[in-house]
Amino acid sequence: MKKFITVFLIISIIMAMLVPTTLYAGIGDVIGYAKYTDISAYINHYPITSYNINDYTVVVAEDLRNYGFDVVWDGNSRTLSITRNELATEIAPYGRVYKYSSVAGRESVPYVATDIKTYVYGNFVESFNINGQTCIYIDSLAPYGKVAWVPEVRAIKLWLEGLPMKAYEPLTEAPVTIMYAPDGRTLVVENSEVEAYKNVGWFENKSDVTAVLVSSDKRRIEVYKAEVEAYIAQGWTPVQANTIDPAKPMVAVTFDDGPKPATTNRILDTLEFYNACATFFVLGSLAEGNAGVLLKMKELGCQIGNHTYDHPQLTKLSSQKISSQLGRTSEIIANITGANPTAIRPPYGAYNKTVSSVAGAPLILWSIDTLDWKSRNANSVIDAVMSKVKDGDIILMHDIYNSTATAAETIIPALIQRGFQLVTVDELAYYKNKPMSPGSAYSQIR
Repeated sequence: MKKFITVFLIISIIMAMLVPTTLYAGIGDVIGYAKYTDISAYINHYPITSYNINDYTVVVAEDLRNYGFDVVWDGNSRTLSITRNELATEIAPYGRVYKYSSVAGRESVPYVATDIKTYVYGNFVESFNINGQTCIYIDSLAPYGKVAWVPEVRAIKLWLEGLPMKAYEPLTEAPVTIMYAPDGRTLVVENSEVEAYKNVGWFENKSDVTAVLVSSDKRRIEVYKAEVEAYIAQGWTPVQANTIDPAKPMVAVTFDDGPKPATTNRILDTLEFYNACATFFVLGSLAEGNAGVLLKMKELGCQIGNHTYDHPQLTKLSSQKISSQLGRTSEIIANITGANPTAIRPPYGAYNKTVSSVAGAPLILWSIDTLDWKSRNANSVIDAVMSKVKDGDIILMHDIYNSTATAAETIIPALIQRGFQLVTVDELAYYKNKPMSPGSAYSQIR
């Protein structure tokens, strides 16, 4: 008796392994997703619509009527029988068939469990229900012809005797676009539908619905915007988005008196890590020996402003000497970066009518003075910014102090986490729609 039970169990296990797993799903339950594919399917070089399931090509059974097959449905037994139509003399594909190289591998439509039994040439074959249509592997049609994979053109082809054969033509790429939702959903839509989807909250660019965050140990992660708050609650900090939103608050962080490689590069590294930018008002006397630092500023999208050649108080100089201080520095900056500076910060914030008349560019002052030159204390600098900062502020710091570089490592992510976008002075004026005039002074742009 025990021997009989053991044999019975073994047979039961083997039978269970042989039965398709789809039979265990409830009828209509989603059991997987067909995928878009760059593989084309042909019958006698006539294209046929296909999907990719489990890395195999499947075709819609009903479509085979147009390719020389009979497809017979028996509602009583819920069976679908596919046989060759010996009377067929032509192939008449239904509709336009496309290739989906641009979205290959992406999930297309779900396929669901089905109780329909499909037979080809009298033999049971595995089938799938996609959008209410029964689909089978194209290989299942092998009893009626030759099925071959042609890797050179990434196509699977079936040749049938007794039906016309045409010359091979590659398929046209499908006119589709991948759309993204902030909660992580993706969708492939016809190009003609893109605008309609945009109007209901979908986006063409994945970067529009994702955010990059960093951890305290410098790890980076990209998540959908719907998940950002949860990550922030766990201690992650967002980096600045690649695009500026004019409707959101922004500030211009500015640094004077550099470049000084040891400290300026620390600040640039912090800006790069958080995808942020700042404005550096450089001295010509230091810039001419530190071209690499200025080129890194430019590479990161920072603005390079003119802070005179050697930091004199311009209000004590003649117009000729003012012009020399500014002109010499502009020439040095242009020789290194290929562009003249578009903003000037007069040393000590001192200017008068003579300075304004000679300047030739806007004079940029500040609305928050951190007094970092005086305190040389990182915590004091941090508090000076974070306790006062408002939309449109221009923040003054100096990139020649270690304490300021240390403070920047906290200030930059703290501003971003508080919702501020870190922009250059020129960007602040542009996004606030406040054009600046040469010789005019600006301490804030709101």
